Amino acid sequence: LPYLMNLNTSRDIQLKAATEERSRLSREMHDGVNQLLNLVKLKVEALQQTVANGNSEQALNDTNEIKDLVKEAIHEARDLVSELRVSKQGFVATIAQYTTDFTRTYGIKCILHVADGEVHIPMSAELELLHIVREALANVYRHSAAEKIEVTLESNRGVIEMVIRDNGHGFVLGAIHNGHGL
Repeated sequence: LPYLMNLNTSRDIQLKAATEERSRLSREMHDGVNQLLNLVKLKVEALQQTVANGNSEQALNDTNEIKDLVKEAIHEARDLVSELRVSKQGFVATIAQYTTDFTRTYGIKCILHVADGEVHIPMSAELELLHIVREALANVYRHSAAEKIEVTLESNRGVIEMVIRDNGHGFVLGAIHNGHGL
């Protein structure tokens, strides 16, 4: 009986984790890809009016902006798809693949340093650390104008340390900010 109870508890934990992950991905799709595609729709509607008015120079500018938005939506969708299939090769291989893809996609050199080539991370923490890396790299791309990023992972006696550094312009910690986040 205790063994069956442990199996049921384990299944409940896995189901809860899967449900939370689906909810998080749903929010990210809504906040990312969905908003970008709605913006593209609005821009296309404005472009139609611009073309109808015969303003070809503005129409060309609008099509370039739409192209950039579609490109960004494609990248967001790729990131979400890659999150759905965390590498079966393991956590470090997944982070390594993501940093390589990031460099290829955005042209910002991203270097991964892993202590002794291995990091021992509990499975429950892997997904969270992967999300942190992805969000940090996305913020570097969006805001820092960096040319280089270094991601360092170490684990020592059950303590996991991840450091993400870039050579971007940064921000003033005490500055008043009317947005969200830092």
